Parts: sequence; C-alpha cells; structure tokens
Amino acid sequence: MENRMIFRRTRNSGEIISDAFSFIVKNFASMYKVLLFVAGPFYLASMVATGILKAEFGQISPGFDSGVTMAHNSGLFSITLLLGAVGGFFYFSGVYQYIASFMENDGEVTVRDTWSRVKKNAWLFVKTFIGLIFVLFAMFFVFAIAGGIVVAMTAALASIAGFWSVFIGMLAIYFLLFCLVMPLSLVFNVRMYEKSRFFASVQKAYQLASTNWKKSFIVVLIFIGLQFVFGVISSAPDLLAMFGQMGGLLNEYGRAVRIIASFVSGILGFIQGAITLVAINFLYFSLSEERDATGLMDRISDIGKTEEETSL
Repeated sequence: MENRMIFRRTRNSGEIISDAFSFIVKNFASMYKVLLFVAGPFYLASMVATGILKAEFGQISPGFDSGVTMAHNSGLFSITLLLGAVGGFFYFSGVYQYIASFMENDGEVTVRDTWSRVKKNAWLFVKTFIGLIFVLFAMFFVFAIAGGIVVAMTAALASIAGFWSVFIGMLAIYFLLFCLVMPLSLVFNVRMYEKSRFFASVQKAYQLASTNWKKSFIVVLIFIGLQFVFGVISSAPDLLAMFGQMGGLLNEYGRAVRIIASFVSGILGFIQGAITLVAINFLYFSLSEERDATGLMDRISDIGKTEEETSL
C-alpha cells in the first residue's frame, strides 16, 4: 500500500493538527520501531532507574537518616538524569530523522537509514541544543529583570487598581515571552534542511514564524496544551502508585508496584512524546512553503523532468 504524504505544502492550523495525528497513526508501527532502536535502550534503562529511585525514596521513613543510602540515591539520581538526557536526545533526533527519511524515500523508512542520519546529524543537534540553551537563558534573564520592574510597578498601583492589575501585568509578560520563544521551535528544522549556521537559523526561524504569526501561535499553543494533557494521563499510573504507597495501601508490594507503575508511565510517555515534534515539522514545512514555495518549485521541476523523459 502506498504510504506517501506531502510535507512541503501550505496547510492551515486545522490541517497541520489533523495531518500530524494522521501521520502518527498511519506510521505508528514503523516510527516507533525506529524510535525503539534509536532511543529505546537509553529510555528503557532510564525508566528502570527511575522506578527503582522512586521505590527507594518511598521506602525511607521520616526518621531514617543514612549517609550510605543517601549517597546511593544521589548516585542513582545522577545516572537516571544522564540516561534520561541521552535517551531524550536520541528520541528527539530520531523523530526528526525519521521524517527526513520518510520524505526522501517516499514513505519507505528503514531503521538502518534513520540511525545513519541520527549519527550523521548528532553533532549538529548537540550544538543547536547548546546554542538554544544560551539563547533561552539570555531571554529569561532579560525577562526576569523586566518582570521584576513590571511587578514593582503594578504592585505600587495595586492599591488603586487592585489584584487584577498585577495579574494582567504578569499575564502580559508571559504572553510576550511565549511569543518570543515560540519561533525557536523551528530552529532545528532550519539547521537540518537549510544547512545554515546557528544564529542565521534563529533569524530564519523568526522570519518563518512572522510569515504567518497567527498560525504559528495557534499550532504551538494547542500542541503544548495537548502535550500537557497527555503528560498528565501518562503520569497517572505512577501518581496513583505513589499515593498508594504513601498511604500505606500497597503494604509489602509497594516497591514492586512503584517500579511497574513508573515503567508503565514511561511507556505512555514514550508514545506521546513524538506528537508535538511531528506537528512542529508540519508547521515548519507549511511556513517555509508560504515564504519560499520550495516544495511547489520542486514539484514543477519534477513535472518538467517527467515530460522530458516522456518526449525522449
């Protein structure tokens, strides 16, 4: 059965949302097979370590104070963080490289090809992550100062305008911050497909977002909201087990139940983690098409080549 989807075309917000989910459903087995190979080992080890860590902390009583146990938990916590970071990196990169392979191979994606792309672009993604961390840190630093000034000003006016002046002022700050950060979600796509340097990619990401700011804002905001909801759902087994253990309802089975529940939550998180990443890719190609029409030009070129071959 033919498995093709044109990424490089203009879509409205509703089409991006529906096509993102449609892509995941149609390619569920293929994509998660690839992600299991690329990120699965690190993700699995991270889930096991997380479950053990939570079970260990759940076993510590209020009066228990052991340096050996705390050192053990600290070491396990560090290992869990490291495994989670590495697994998250390969998962993130795996989704992007899967889509790139899907586009170039007309929907026929293999583990070997995707893994080769992940390795090839690993350093590019690492540098981009580091660069974005510095950019975000600078943004939050500036906004922390600006936010402090706004809070001080609104607090001074609170006696006149009341609580709502402070609330509206803080809401305006968060809204502006979101608008400034939102285009950065496109930087990885720009760097990967347009082969530009980091700061040139940041500039191009803002240019793309400004092409249709309303669509960019709606898509990113909706998928952040969906990701939050799905995150709560995926965390439900772990939360229920935690409350059961804290309430003494699990008795001697508490440790085992915490590990199993953490594992189940991890699997659900593994499944829902790709949703926003796929949507960001659809958004990038839609904005890129609106601005540069590269996909349209490629299709026109392909038609010309086909006519030339037919005439020959």
